[in-house]
Amino acid sequence: MSETPSDSITWIKAILLDHLGVTCEHAQLVMKDTDQTHSMAVATYRLSLLGNSGSESANSSMEPAEFPLPQGINSVMMRVYPPGVSFQTELTAMDIMYEALTHAQKHLVPILHRCGRDPNNDYGWTVCQDLPGVSVAQHFHQMTTGAQARILSQLADVLQSIQDYDVPTTIEGFGAVEYDYLQGLVNSFIDPEQRGYSSLEVYHQTAMSFSLAQADTCGIARGWHDNGVRERLEVFMVKGIPAVLSHVTSRRKVLVHGALMLSNLLFNPETHLLTGLTSFSHVHIGVLPSEFIASFSDIHGLVPGPQYLFEGPLGATEGTPEADAASELNLLRNSLLTKFPRKLPPNSATVNWVLARMWDDELKGRRGGRSPAEVEGVAELSGLYWIKGVICGVGAGLEADESGRERVEAGIVRYLESKGY
Repeated sequence: MSETPSDSITWIKAILLDHLGVTCEHAQLVMKDTDQTHSMAVATYRLSLLGNSGSESANSSMEPAEFPLPQGINSVMMRVYPPGVSFQTELTAMDIMYEALTHAQKHLVPILHRCGRDPNNDYGWTVCQDLPGVSVAQHFHQMTTGAQARILSQLADVLQSIQDYDVPTTIEGFGAVEYDYLQGLVNSFIDPEQRGYSSLEVYHQTAMSFSLAQADTCGIARGWHDNGVRERLEVFMVKGIPAVLSHVTSRRKVLVHGALMLSNLLFNPETHLLTGLTSFSHVHIGVLPSEFIASFSDIHGLVPGPQYLFEGPLGATEGTPEADAASELNLLRNSLLTKFPRKLPPNSATVNWVLARMWDDELKGRRGGRSPAEVEGVAELSGLYWIKGVICGVGAGLEADESGRERVEAGIVRYLESKGY
């Protein structure tokens, strides 16, 4: 039986010695994260090196995107991928994000030193630069207001640099990206059996079709075939999605990180300067509104979807914590899409209103910057992401009971009715 490398420091040390010619003195497990489509976790390690002379092992030839390990480097980061979990898309995402931010003189993305897959057990691995700094999320709420503002200003710079980046012409459509050694960067896909999303409409129709297929496997959802809801969803997928996306007036292809948030930023605690950006599994090609629907959740800058699950006769009872949270999220949605009230509501477990407005003011106050209120199509696109999510049970509480299913179905129907379907 093959050794499980995520539990084997010996395996990690052997990989480093065989492929980079360096000795690992100590390996520290930093985190494990699970890919949405796989039950096995990807493990991240910080490796301390002993006596690195900068030499490369003859056992491994370098790929075009790899950089030699510099002499004197005493630590690296290693990611270990279980069988069946690809690391190529994540590496390609790092490559294009590195290009975008380095072009803007922001050196925040780690470089790749080496990658491979062990033929003995099919585990993949990557060895990357160990960026300096500590997690912003662990220190942010203890900072002064001035220090917090400085972090948010730099995050806004990062956002602007990513959105201003000119996507390579070899990327012809929307969705994830991968590297083709003949063409360079090209589009990847959502569904392994489909390929190519030349238009925004096809991209979102394919994603919704994938959500419906997932709903078919959910016992409580039952594919939403009850009460004619499935037929209405399928008609909306064909006719309604193009109508919704007609509000996204700019079809310029925009690089999207998909997880810009404090928990994915590193900084120098003495200077408060950002030193690193992490997590690249959600990078894709979208449009200008896309980042505002995918990122900034921990600074309350993510535009929530409409709270249809908590409205109507099957919704949350007025005065309950659930109803209060839904009301706050609706107010946050409206504030981000228009403007914040002059007198902010008190901070709560649902929304930190001071932080949300601080971030919004940062976006609106910069030349060339963009806030959700200044980008056409954010409201419509956030609703589309919401419906695709609840169809397959994301955040919908479908695991609860039959009454929970009825509430979700009623919310789906209210969304469809709001779009004329």
